[in-house]
Amino acid sequence: MADFDLDILRSLEKLSLNEAKTISIDIIKASKTKQVVVNRLVHDITKALTSKEVCRIMWQTYMSGTGFGTLNSSWKKHYKGI
Repeated sequence: MADFDLDILRSLEKLSLNEAKTISIDIIKASKTKQVVVNRLVHDITKALTSKEVCRIMWQTYMSGTGFGTLNSSWKKHYKGI
């Protein structure tokens, strides 16, 4: 997950909801994450109601993948293995 382009992550909340979802799903699917985690992330991104929510999911994914996530957080437990 550390291969995320930070400029893209910073721009997600400014995009339309559909653009943010499409870009985020493409990033997630191209990552080396376990398929079960990819499926859950894609599901959550698909269900997001705003581009800000998509952005939040992606930032948390990025932080977790780079080792800056919070241990034992409810987010980590939800995604088990990111």
